Amino acid sequence: MSNVIRHSHASNMQVRLIQQDNRLILQLSDDGCGFDADMLWITDDSGKGLGLRGIQERAGILGGTFDLQTAPEHGTIITIAVPLLRQENAHE
Repeated sequence: MSNVIRHSHASNMQVRLIQQDNRLILQLSDDGCGFDADMLWITDDSGKGLGLRGIQERAGILGGTFDLQTAPEHGTIITIAVPLLRQENAHE
């Protein structure tokens, strides 16, 4: 969300958190300036890149998915879905 505030020039941002079946889904969308999705893989001189890459890695560690939909002048939609842990027989 801080990237939306700092970089997107968005008028609107929406945050949705949904439980669907055995997954928790977080979706962030904005109507800002968007960006070239290939920027996700580029780092600067200090070795830092977009924080989105870190989010993508964390979603994968949790067995989840990360989806990025963006293009210059078309806003951005980020969807992260992670499986919910099942608590089997909590009384045992």
